[in-house]
Amino acid sequence: MPFMINDGCISCGACEPVCPNGGIRKGKSAYIIDQDACTECVGFFNKQQCVVVCPMDSCILNPSIVLTEEALFERAKALHAHSGKHPTLTAQTSHLRAAAGGTWWERLFGKKEPKADSSLSSSVAES
Repeated sequence: MPFMINDGCISCGACEPVCPNGGIRKGKSAYIIDQDACTECVGFFNKQQCVVVCPMDSCILNPSIVLTEEALFERAKALHAHSGKHPTLTAQTSHLRAAAGGTWWERLFGKKEPKADSSLSSSVAES
């Protein structure tokens, strides 16, 4: 899903230079993200750079346009076909392919797996 800028924008301009596609411009009262140029930074970064730098959290997903990561990557390649920039889809430039790290439990629940009750283990072993 491409991003858009909501009415909380204070027109600070932090987002404009970080867009790898040049898809953000100043509007009348706030900055605007070109919906045809937004690739969610796929192919360049694993996090949307406008979101990272916005002090007001005004960069949000546009729920009316749903695109897969592959579609966003194809868009990035098309936008940069003649620019000299070469987007690549790796764990460092993908939102979905990021290195998993940790155990399956940590990836699923976001915390360490609870230790098994040792008294339960020893009673099972004695049986």
